[in-house]
Amino acid sequence: MNVWYVGKNPDLGFVPPNEFIKVAEDIGLMPELGHYITQTSLRQMAELQQQLQQEFQVSINISLKQFSQPYFFEEFIKVAEKSGVKLTNITIEVTESLFIEDLNFILGILHNFRKKGVSISLDDFGTGFSSLSLLRQLPIQELKIDKAFVDDILTDDKDATLINNIIQIANDLGMYTVAEGVETLEQKKKLTSYGCILYQGYYFAKPMGINDLKNFIRDIGNSNINNSENNA
Repeated sequence: MNVWYVGKNPDLGFVPPNEFIKVAEDIGLMPELGHYITQTSLRQMAELQQQLQQEFQVSINISLKQFSQPYFFEEFIKVAEKSGVKLTNITIEVTESLFIEDLNFILGILHNFRKKGVSISLDDFGTGFSSLSLLRQLPIQELKIDKAFVDDILTDDKDATLINNIIQIANDLGMYTVAEGVETLEQKKKLTSYGCILYQGYYFAKPMGINDLKNFIRDIGNSNINNSENNA
């Protein structure tokens, strides 16, 4: 379950993260906003898991500005433990731009998260600065293939080959791959043929509020039960 918030403005309507996050970073609000998102999302996810009697993985995007804050790791763990969500059910998502900064400092924090059982995902892989040697150093469990590559997987042989290679490298390194921006069944089938098993995109669901999410999870559960009964 990937946690990201859509801002609602009385004049602009719903404003997606790719529009307001950059503004928040530029004016210095990202650490405060990131803390609020972490606190609110984990509390809501804990309540949801309790109501549905079901555990699931919760992914939260973390920005470079948050990593640079004093005691960021300690505060995050404190909030997570207070929420009631198991640390092993939490994944933090970071982007490749994070590693332009002090690599040893960032690696130290990431290793601390891993010691606590928190998983780490590298978001938008292939669009930034990662190298294979860096990938080998990072304590990550998941690679997210950027939507830009998935968009043309059916029509661009180079993108298709690149995605296939990323999935194979991830498998060799013992990592999961998540394909972003999956919007059609044909894209999913192609990705599955390459060995990808995790997906994110409008083909499965659009961003939704907490109540819609609750109904969505319930519907999935009922669908699985019905399928099992039909196959029995």
